[in-house]
Amino acid sequence: MALTHYMYYVVSEKYPLFTFDGEKMPEPDQPDCSWGNPGRGYLEKSEQLVRSTRNAYGQVIAQKINRRLRKFDSLNWPILTANQVHWLKQKVANFEVKLGYYDIEDDAWVTRRFYFGDMECEPIEWEAIDAGPFASQRYYKRPTVYRNVKVNIIDMRVLNLVLFGVLTEGSL
Repeated sequence: MALTHYMYYVVSEKYPLFTFDGEKMPEPDQPDCSWGNPGRGYLEKSEQLVRSTRNAYGQVIAQKINRRLRKFDSLNWPILTANQVHWLKQKVANFEVKLGYYDIEDDAWVTRRFYFGDMECEPIEWEAIDAGPFASQRYYKRPTVYRNVKVNIIDMRVLNLVLFGVLTEGSL
């Protein structure tokens, strides 16, 4: 049976592309907001570290240093609620994260230690708040919806890789 457009939408939104410390992003508490998966257009980058030198004949002698490092560049969530942005900002504030994702090179779901790079978000809707008569600022506005939430996540090269319950590579 072929997947219909509706079924594709449900699969793509309800199942996570990434988990952060074993958690997927919270579901939205408002309509028309993202279900936690970034939008299309982010970049999966990889970098190979190499130790190289030239011999007496001028030939390059190179040795690969461990596995390729990953970077998820420009992860972009088109619309998120304030609760979702708050959750993501808490993860970014922790700096390190055990990121779960499908790795095409390993052809498996993997969990590796990453760190967060820059994050940006643009508030687009606000709500009025009454902080009470004794607050230094009684009335103020608080963002409720953000758009163009972006973050970079970079591989730390420290592994916690588990496939089918078997540790295949230890933490280094």
